[in-house]
Amino acid sequence: MDDETLNVVAASGGYLDAIRELGEMAPGSVPYAVHPDPDGIYPWGATSNGDWLFWRTAGHPDSWPIVGTDGGAEWYEFDGTMTEFLAAVLSRDLQFELFPDAFPRPGFSVHAY
Repeated sequence: MDDETLNVVAASGGYLDAIRELGEMAPGSVPYAVHPDPDGIYPWGATSNGDWLFWRTAGHPDSWPIVGTDGGAEWYEFDGTMTEFLAAVLSRDLQFELFPDAFPRPGFSVHAY
């Protein structure tokens, strides 16, 4: 991947550090614990617009809800799994607040290989 900010594996430590720092600089601005704290958020995705997607690691991993932020200013939660989230967003059944109204564009399709 050319853009290291979109490589979540490489950038996950930086995401977590940035969220922790934001919480320290502006108490109350991060409404979630941060991994490895209990129920802490852990990154699994990012967008080219600077949005971050996390699991909230509460309970069994099969039921971890999704948390999204635009870098810490706004926070949104989807009470479902990553698979349910992706299916809802990509089918346009869910307009997640972080994403543009036209995402995904009409006619978008997913192909499994």
